[in-house]
Amino acid sequence: MLVIINGAFGVGKTTVVGILRQRLHGSTLFDPERIGYILHRLPSFFPFSTRRFDDYQDSAFWRSITVRLASRQARCRGVVLLPMCSSNLVYLDEIRSGVESRGCAVQHLCLTASVATIGSRLTIRGLNPDSAEGRWVYPRALKTVPC
Repeated sequence: MLVIINGAFGVGKTTVVGILRQRLHGSTLFDPERIGYILHRLPSFFPFSTRRFDDYQDSAFWRSITVRLASRQARCRGVVLLPMCSSNLVYLDEIRSGVESRGCAVQHLCLTASVATIGSRLTIRGLNPDSAEGRWVYPRALKTVPC
């Protein structure tokens, strides 16, 4: 079974995954952001590089490899926890239905928090809204993430 834990940056996905891993013995983590980071670091002339996208989730390749790897891990390892910040319902559904079409059960949880709470958590993390990362994260974190 794959458990997708969706929500904005700073909403508490990592904390919830940590608690679930302690309570669901044998569960594992699958973090699709790691795939996105790798694809974004590839030089732009590589076919699967995501440098041309503002967000690696816009890459059809990223979404397809996420489906393939998450499905494989869920079939082999039981409960797989997948934290993700998806603000695009079409992409989220593509991943969810893709995993289901490969024979895996999917549970989708959506974490929410107030804008003030999320802003506070990002500040506590040391994320400066005026930094390059902050200018990318804050607008995405402070808008409503559809679930």
